[in-house]
Amino acid sequence: MMTDADNDGNGGGCDCSTLSVHKTVDLPRSGLANRKPKNKKSVTTALRLAFALRRSVADLKLDEKYDDCFLLRWLEARNFDPKGAEEMLRTSMKWREEWSINKDDGWQPPQVLVDYMPSGISGFDKEGSPVVVLPFAGFDVCGLLKSAPPKDMVRFLAQKLDSYLEVARQSSLKHGPKASQVCCIVDLTDFNLRQFTWRPAAEMTINLLQMYEANYPEILKACHAINAPKVFTFAFNILKNILTGNTMNKFIIYKADPSKWKPALASTIDSDQYPAFLGGSLRDPDGDPRYLTKAS
Repeated sequence: MMTDADNDGNGGGCDCSTLSVHKTVDLPRSGLANRKPKNKKSVTTALRLAFALRRSVADLKLDEKYDDCFLLRWLEARNFDPKGAEEMLRTSMKWREEWSINKDDGWQPPQVLVDYMPSGISGFDKEGSPVVVLPFAGFDVCGLLKSAPPKDMVRFLAQKLDSYLEVARQSSLKHGPKASQVCCIVDLTDFNLRQFTWRPAAEMTINLLQMYEANYPEILKACHAINAPKVFTFAFNILKNILTGNTMNKFIIYKADPSKWKPALASTIDSDQYPAFLGGSLRDPDGDPRYLTKAS
């Protein structure tokens, strides 16, 4: 985790690192060739482990969207322990089946979740990764829990994450593996810690975060958390007990000082790829700087 004090607003440390491939290694089609494993494994070793993992889970009959970059994420999440990665992947696939995540059964989320859990892709960063905007202002987790079943919240989040990953996968076909992860902007304006002290809200939040870590490992490229109030420090310390170190290290937190976070966003995302209220140039047709018609 970095703060604006750590990086002076330049967004340093959040880029998706790459590893140059030796000329003797022919990996023209492999996403792993341009992804640096977190524990500094060589590209060839990472490839070998990914191929071995694919063979180990051949019975799952993974389709083409589960490419090398997908397999690498599970290996990274388990520090390149093949058995651990296989177990994690199998458990996740079982979870997807039990929750009908992959099933095209026509399920639609309750409208209250669509209206009051706003998030969406506004554009792409300079490396082709989708940019997801999460405006926190007005978010009422207590109200949502009283209006929609928790199971619908889980499935809705999974639906959202799957859609973001598919956009990233498609973008990576054009821009390369650097685009295979998601860049996130979270606006913490009006963040209210008090609502999370209500036990059902706290439990639901923890469940959603655990679901994310267990089933969507290493999908995050960077998370710019802007306009963070002082109380968010307490919340962030709690997150450390839920999210992995790899995930936490991708957070870059900025206080309510646009002179810090605006240059940081502009350094990695072109202005026509994110909303005007965040310093970009995108607006709704009616001029609304929040760009809600797209980023939702």
